[in-house]
Amino acid sequence: MPTNNIVPLQERMGLSERNIMYLLVFRELAVASNFPNAIYQSIKNELQYINRGKAQSYLYAVVDEMANFGWIEIIETQGTKKYYRITSSGHQKVENFRILFLQSIVNIKSVAQHFYDLISGGTPSAPVMLTPSEKKIFNRLVNVRHLTTYLILSMLSESSNSHLTGKQLWDLIGQRHLWQPGDKYIYEITRMMEEDKHFIAGEWTNHRRSAYLYHITETGTLAINYEAQQSLHYLIEIIRYATYLILLFPSPK
Repeated sequence: MPTNNIVPLQERMGLSERNIMYLLVFRELAVASNFPNAIYQSIKNELQYINRGKAQSYLYAVVDEMANFGWIEIIETQGTKKYYRITSSGHQKVENFRILFLQSIVNIKSVAQHFYDLISGGTPSAPVMLTPSEKKIFNRLVNVRHLTTYLILSMLSESSNSHLTGKQLWDLIGQRHLWQPGDKYIYEITRMMEEDKHFIAGEWTNHRRSAYLYHITETGTLAINYEAQQSLHYLIEIIRYATYLILLFPSPK
């Protein structure tokens, strides 16, 4: 099984490290005005996702920057403690973040949930059509090879789809899930599954070689559970991380 438990830091579903820090501060101040050290103590367990964010000084720099931008302001000073609140410009910035990122994160989570439900034996949620940019992010976060391999093996296990061409496999994935690997990748992965893994075998329908039909092998049948588990690992991570990001957004006023 893969051993990484945290989605790679560079794959933040469009949100930069700095943006996440902004949202953490906005979220805390949406609850009540507060001072930087208290904000840090509240969020420090979440900073596993932030390389520099583990340093308290980084949070202080972010707060200063947000104040300079006019997104937050000091409303009270008690000794060395400066209490901040969100300004109208800050609320507008949160709304801009919401417009730019939130729906995409929700969509990516929905696709991951759809495949998770499918593979884990539940009732799959309705598939969602991703935009090209959302699909690019999803493909970087999921393991496309394991997911596509699982889908191909699963489909070829069905009596009604036991013999399909690469193009038919690709089309069927898209019809069922509103997601597909790249059209060229389907031929690359079926070749790997046939020649290297021996999960599937193919044969021409006639001497004119008009269609090359694949069917699942015994080795492929035995591999379905392994490919399912590999796929689930990445899907769970996407769902967990997307849920975390969604909760960063304060509720609309």
